[in-house]
Amino acid sequence: MQYRPQIKAQKVYFSQSHFVSLERVAEMMSDLYGQPVSEGKIVDSWLDTVTEVAPVNAQVKQQLTTRLSFQFASLIVPRQQPEQVQETIIKSE
Repeated sequence: MQYRPQIKAQKVYFSQSHFVSLERVAEMMSDLYGQPVSEGKIVDSWLDTVTEVAPVNAQVKQQLTTRLSFQFASLIVPRQQPEQVQETIIKSE
């Protein structure tokens, strides 16, 4: 049986965000929509959601990794001896 995307999202939301048990989520869906939902269908909804968001998660991870690497690299300043620092100051004047 196909469920509307909103119902699928609610199954995942209640079970994952609010830690509602599979049994209770199935009962809630039955009460709210008048259709019985098995615990297996709730798990299928989790797995579908994981598959659907995987490419987006990978892109976000790549962007964060790239940006953080760049930021950390820009913070690394080569250490100089005091004489070198003084020479640098004199040259810049």
